[in-house]
Amino acid sequence: MGGTGKTTMSIEVGKELKQSKQFTSVVDTTVSLSPDIRKIQNDIAGQLELKFDDCTESDRPKKLWKRLTNGEKILLILDDVWGDIDFNEIGIPYSDNHKGCRILVTTRNLLVCNRLRCSKTIQLELLSDEEAWTMFQRHAGLTEISTKSLLDKGRKIANECKGLPIAIAVIASSLKGIRHPEEWDRALKSLQTPMHGADDELVKIYKRLKVSYDNMKNENAKRLLLLCSVFREDEEIPTERLTRLGIGGGLFGEDYVSYEDARIQVVISKNKLLDSCLLLEADQSEVKMHDLVRDAAQWIANKEIQTVKLYNKKQKAMVEREANIKYLLCEGKLKDVFSFKIDGSKLEILIVSMHKDEDCHNVEVDVLNSFFENIRGLRVFHLIHDHSYSRLALSLLQPVQMMKNIRSLLFKLVNLGDISILGNLRSLETLDLKISIVELGIL
Repeated sequence: MGGTGKTTMSIEVGKELKQSKQFTSVVDTTVSLSPDIRKIQNDIAGQLELKFDDCTESDRPKKLWKRLTNGEKILLILDDVWGDIDFNEIGIPYSDNHKGCRILVTTRNLLVCNRLRCSKTIQLELLSDEEAWTMFQRHAGLTEISTKSLLDKGRKIANECKGLPIAIAVIASSLKGIRHPEEWDRALKSLQTPMHGADDELVKIYKRLKVSYDNMKNENAKRLLLLCSVFREDEEIPTERLTRLGIGGGLFGEDYVSYEDARIQVVISKNKLLDSCLLLEADQSEVKMHDLVRDAAQWIANKEIQTVKLYNKKQKAMVEREANIKYLLCEGKLKDVFSFKIDGSKLEILIVSMHKDEDCHNVEVDVLNSFFENIRGLRVFHLIHDHSYSRLALSLLQPVQMMKNIRSLLFKLVNLGDISILGNLRSLETLDLKISIVELGIL
């Protein structure tokens, strides 16, 4: 189950083992539900100062394997493994040929450990009542000199968290510094109120996470949390991208006078979410979401936020039936993306991640007007070509003109050609071209 502290525990174990000099290097990477082999290889290689310069795809795993088996004592932490993962494809040695490299895997599924032939499996249980209470007191800032009323209410709330560390952390953090007993009563009542029409055990956890969302006084932070949930699982999200999408999506209303002002509002909201443990810090300029918090945020949005992998027919069919989508992330090949049929009458933010498609290599692709006819009210269009070795050539800007309400256009790894036509978009505030090719006519 998510949120039991597997990631936190693995990080602490790595720190302890490195400090005790049992390992020369401790390396970690997040695998996720849909493993990105190149990203995993790059994560490991980067921490070991290994370069893949001029390496072919077939040579990358060989080079990584050689580095991991050179006799140095290395602890490799593979976090959040969901299913089958081929160590040979990545370049990770198996236990019978590790030569000093040891592997620590965290997963929600015991079957993963069996398939990977783990030599030892440790099942991380939920916290006991006393462990949960100790953790709750630490995050809520309660001490022995706190009032008996708050201590009693705090213990009841901790018990309602059912031993789930992430629920305890986010709920207790949201109550830290609050001394009005009514706020604590509200949190307890929210946890105890039955909810209907949702999915059993997961909803029990979502409900507990929703308490922190409901207790948040900053509406901008609430809106930012929901926006973050539309990004891909485990994606490290730059603060600047949140600023651009937030402005375009109208998250701040008219409460800003400049980009810098909006940027400050994003940072303030981001920090509130970090303090509440609803966001995690990736580095100084990026954040990420625990996958359980991401799922809970989408659940809170009540189907207004959707993510879909277009090669998954079941996912695609479910999203095509929805009529109230406000934020949408879709992933797939070009032909699948622009033939996707949705009710976009309420769509405000669309993020498209296009995968490598050999059929479109070195060919300029015409995008049909029909795709944009149904999303005329769109405020933000973010298009990413998810292949670092090429720029996708798109004849896209003519149909984009149909979106009279568009505020932000963001492109990555795309060859757009002549962009002078964008001068006709009177509502456009942001044009972000990252590693893209354009021609400048008269705007």
